[in-house]
Amino acid sequence: MNKKEILMNRLDGYCSQLGLDVIPQIVWTKKEFLDMGIEGKGLASATTLGRCCRREKVIYVAYSKHGNLRHLDDTLRHELIHFRFPFLQHGKKFDRLIKELKNGQTWDKFTTNDFEKLDKEKTEKRDKRIADGYYCGHYSFGPKSEFMERGWQFRKFWFYINEVSKK
Repeated sequence: MNKKEILMNRLDGYCSQLGLDVIPQIVWTKKEFLDMGIEGKGLASATTLGRCCRREKVIYVAYSKHGNLRHLDDTLRHELIHFRFPFLQHGKKFDRLIKELKNGQTWDKFTTNDFEKLDKEKTEKRDKRIADGYYCGHYSFGPKSEFMERGWQFRKFWFYINEVSKK
């Protein structure tokens, strides 16, 4: 059995552990991925090892950039965590979930409807912040009219203060 076949066998088990109702399509080459024409999902760089496209139900794993099965499996699990927890950022919790997946942890069901509901709520929240006059950056929000010119440090601080005051 070759590495791709082994990973495809593991994929079924991982998806079951994650409680997914759909198994994402796995794409192994950059050309295959780009040929899919997924908008806004270009590859970040020549060093990109994987990419999760939750809405399209596709995971790209750069097969040729991995030296062995262990590294391929690590990337597959990493992208599956993005697939199951679509709004979770990288960090200690994210790394813990990857390890738990490897160790056999199981999670409650997470359906396509669950994702669509979560995505809609997140989009509506973002759109409201924009409509209310907040700057919509990749990592932060801040009042557009007063603070746009003050730099990312202040916007980051403003976002932190707003988030803390909500608790």
